[in-house]
Amino acid sequence: MKFIIRLMIIAITSTLLFASCSDDDDNNPNNNNNNNSDAPMSCTISGEYDIEFEASMVQYSSVPGDDEMIRTLTGYMTHEGKTHALIITFHDPNGNFKKDYIIDQDMSEGFITFLYDRGDGIAPESYYLNISGNINFATLTATNAIGTFNCQAQTLDGSKQITVKNGVINKK
Repeated sequence: MKFIIRLMIIAITSTLLFASCSDDDDNNPNNNNNNNSDAPMSCTISGEYDIEFEASMVQYSSVPGDDEMIRTLTGYMTHEGKTHALIITFHDPNGNFKKDYIIDQDMSEGFITFLYDRGDGIAPESYYLNISGNINFATLTATNAIGTFNCQAQTLDGSKQITVKNGVINKK
């Protein structure tokens, strides 16, 4: 039941964030993970869709939980006239800025959500049931997040899968 509630919160939050896109001016140094992008968040997405994801902006937020801080990085990218979103959520025990997170189906440490905009008023296709992966930060503070990420994710029914690799976060 807790898993279903968590997925519902992700879906609602993702939809609200997806609808509130705006421009943001971030200074973003190059960070290399076999990825030469200057974007504040970038990665290669393959599988059901093949996209070089380069966010034009990233929102970073922290929300207190029961015994943890829930931190979220949301990147938005426009590709072929459609706005896609990549959301990285991780659970920071006691708000201590943990640096390394495991991605798995339990979603106990963190998870990655990809919303693929299908256009024409159709709800975005959501990939958020994570098979495996990780998030690693070189820098993590209340305002800055610099690190790398990768994962494999699928739709809730398991019918479609994507691989997210060479992910870089440069939120300063």
